[in-house]
Amino acid sequence: MLQSMLVLAIAFGTFTGATKYTLERRRKYSNLRIFESHASPKEKIVLQIIKNSTKATFETIISALKEDIGKAIRPNELTEILKRLENYGIVKKDVINVDDQPTLIWKT
Repeated sequence: MLQSMLVLAIAFGTFTGATKYTLERRRKYSNLRIFESHASPKEKIVLQIIKNSTKATFETIISALKEDIGKAIRPNELTEILKRLENYGIVKKDVINVDDQPTLIWKT
């Protein structure tokens, strides 16, 4: 009796986790398709920079954007783009340790 309840609890937990993962992937894919069709060129470049970078910090994104578009972007504008991408569920923030210093990065 106790073993069967344990098996059912494990099965339910596995099913719930798999369902949550599938729904999140579908939402991200759907949002990405909408984003790709409606985003500005700068937003698309920011997303591409984040995808291609292993440690996409604010500074690396600004410098890569300057190389790609040939002019500097205002930090406020980049902050807004990153917030939108995060709200859409396309990128997420993370804090990593670089030389014993916490560093904020964005990743897909």
